[in-house]
Amino acid sequence: MKPLLNAAIQKVNQIITTLRLNKTAKELYKYPDSRLSDIGISRYLLLKGAAGYPWLETPKATVQVKNLNDITNVKTPIVVSNSNEILSAA
Repeated sequence: MKPLLNAAIQKVNQIITTLRLNKTAKELYKYPDSRLSDIGISRYLLLKGAAGYPWLETPKATVQVKNLNDITNVKTPIVVSNSNEILSAA
């Protein structure tokens, strides 16, 4: 009997959570695009309601910044002329 009661309570909690998420999505959908963008929320996912939760926008691009002063991995061919001068191909 107790497992049945726990399952019923869990289902009721799930329904309440879904209703609250749908209400929140409806309220957020009223915000302008600029505000939604500032807080990282996708208007498209808001249209899905609770099913689209957590409504977060995916990052448009990620950039990896490397140390530009690091020359340890730079491969520059060096050309030696007949007159023994060293010329850089860079």
